[in-house]
Amino acid sequence: MNRLLCSVALALCADTVAKAVSLPVRLAPPPPFPKILAQAPTIFPIAPGIRYGDYDLLTAAGPVVIHIVAANLHNPTVRLTTALADGQIISSGETVSSMAQHTGAVAGINGDYFDIGQTNQPLNVLVHNGALLRTPRKRAALAILRDGRVAFTVMSFSGSVSIGGSAVAPIDGIDQYPPPGDGISILTPAYGGVPPNDDTTLIALTPLAGTPPLASYSVARVVDNTRAQPPGYYLAAGFNDIGTVGDPPAGTPVVAEGDLSPDSLTRLRAAIGGGPIILRDGLPYKDPDGPNGPGYTGLIPTTGVALAPNGTLYLIEVDGRRPYRSIGLTRLQLTALMQALGATDGMAFDGGGSSTLVAREPGAADATVQGHPSDGRERRVADALLIESTAPVGPPSKLAVMPMVVRALPGSRIPVHIAATDAAGHPLALDTLPSVSVEPSDLGRYQDGIFIADRPGLGRMRVQEGGLRASIPVDIPARPGRLLLRPPVANLLSPSNVRFIARAYTRAGYALPLPSVLPWRASSGRIDPSGLYRPLADQAMVSLNLGGAVARALVTVGSHAVPLTLTQTPSLVTVPHDAGGAVLPLPDGVRLGYDFTKFERAAYAILDLPLPSGTFGLRFDVDSDGSGGLLRLAIGDGHGDRTLLAATALQRAGRRQIVVHFPANLPQERTLHAVYVLSGFGTHRSRANGTVTVTHLAALLPGGAPGTPTTEPK
Repeated sequence: MNRLLCSVALALCADTVAKAVSLPVRLAPPPPFPKILAQAPTIFPIAPGIRYGDYDLLTAAGPVVIHIVAANLHNPTVRLTTALADGQIISSGETVSSMAQHTGAVAGINGDYFDIGQTNQPLNVLVHNGALLRTPRKRAALAILRDGRVAFTVMSFSGSVSIGGSAVAPIDGIDQYPPPGDGISILTPAYGGVPPNDDTTLIALTPLAGTPPLASYSVARVVDNTRAQPPGYYLAAGFNDIGTVGDPPAGTPVVAEGDLSPDSLTRLRAAIGGGPIILRDGLPYKDPDGPNGPGYTGLIPTTGVALAPNGTLYLIEVDGRRPYRSIGLTRLQLTALMQALGATDGMAFDGGGSSTLVAREPGAADATVQGHPSDGRERRVADALLIESTAPVGPPSKLAVMPMVVRALPGSRIPVHIAATDAAGHPLALDTLPSVSVEPSDLGRYQDGIFIADRPGLGRMRVQEGGLRASIPVDIPARPGRLLLRPPVANLLSPSNVRFIARAYTRAGYALPLPSVLPWRASSGRIDPSGLYRPLADQAMVSLNLGGAVARALVTVGSHAVPLTLTQTPSLVTVPHDAGGAVLPLPDGVRLGYDFTKFERAAYAILDLPLPSGTFGLRFDVDSDGSGGLLRLAIGDGHGDRTLLAATALQRAGRRQIVVHFPANLPQERTLHAVYVLSGFGTHRSRANGTVTVTHLAALLPGGAPGTPTTEPK
């Protein structure tokens, strides 16, 4: 059934095209979005019909940072497209910023879920420039039609291949290796190199007519399926279909036919998979096709796309897993955000560490990452949804200055980027160095691309180059509205250096750059002006006072262990579901069996064991039979999120003690959700079955054991 959940006709009437795309100055999402206590928006144009908004929110649940690109689909210079990592289905992945830069896109977000750490292939449909690069699965996708409409839909594929004009068989996949023992696929150079497989017949093809992969071919040869083959055109048949394919001689005609539905390939310019659909006809929607499950119910970094009735498409990315920067959103909260933007239909894309949004800042040549990916760096992903601008380059029309508002505390140094752009936002070279002045002159100075804040006050920085001028507001508060120290608590196992970092904000929530030298103080030990602290006792308080705003952090040295007892009977969960394995509860731990000889990738012993307040690590004994795999921990937090931590490899048999420390920014209310064994990553994977025992579980708490006297080291 061809049901467009939301579509927008591309009507090129002059009054619609002239209307600029907009973003709200303030967000007001309905519940269950947490109550917003303060918000600091930064909004700027990217290109005609394309606008970017950064929303730094302080909510009742914690900080939330949101990045949004709004694109007016009625504007004829706005073009949506897709990109495939390194141009191949099987790849090492590619960052969204890299895909945007080599395509010239001005904005984009990560797209589909993918086989992370293995083949990195996208898991759902992908169409690029009208060519089908990956067949769909039963999950939502974004369809970009040739007439300018977009639609959220679930696609299916039907196709057949004839060999020698007689043998006809269904096509089970495009650029997708046949399922084990069954199926027929057509592979193109976009698939990448073909791995060896004893149970697959591989026939090299030569394209003759049509647009591959659905085209006419001739057989070049039957290749050696026990050896890896270079990228090319192939027919791949699983073991049960070898009889249908046979052993055709060179020159045998092969015809591959097929199409997508509900929208034919003749109507599609591009399509990208994702899911689930979370907003439908203006109301939250529970998509049964998912992906769903426990990993998607908590606060996570998240990515999505939404469409409003006026033809505005929103690309949305929310930072997460950084409790001092941004806690993320649940899917229902992301849905509420889409509603606040005026969208009536929307879907999610891959989230977590994959969540990335890129945008071209004023005066910049390339789109760059906006925000802070939760991995600490931009993750390589499988594909991306990109926005291109076809607006032509024109003469210089304005000066672009970043930041758009200078906010800082006295003594801070703020880099300032100045560039000329045309009316469409294309960066242009400056003919001469711009002249820069500050009013009032004693507020601050501009020197070699740096603004230096001298005293508190309000003013402007005026920039001129030829006939182009810009006026930038300057705000130098005497004290921050909010001052924080990171980490707020430092638990050291032994006396060692720890660096503290201060974060300052205006009352509205805008970040304030700080001087490199600050008046740090410590109740004991030594701390230098850069925030580097060396303890001299087993407990101390570090503090910072900026204009009367004070922030403090606690330092403890040493730890003590508290034995843990399971509070419920552990259960087994495997990936995929109902694969091999077993869980046996023990008086002081758990025994976990796993079986990676077939398709199982992970086996979990679900514990959901609450940890004492202040727990910053775990100590336990591991007894392995040496069957391989990686032992890991899943730690839950008070936000419903889970942090995955490596414990040890299981290649060596025997018993050993393991200590795992938690990340310093992990929220409290911690639980040991699970201990689990992962088969591995890439080529370093276990193919065996085995058993691992985890016993003598103990929580590590800061400081000496209760009752231990606190003394100053001599």
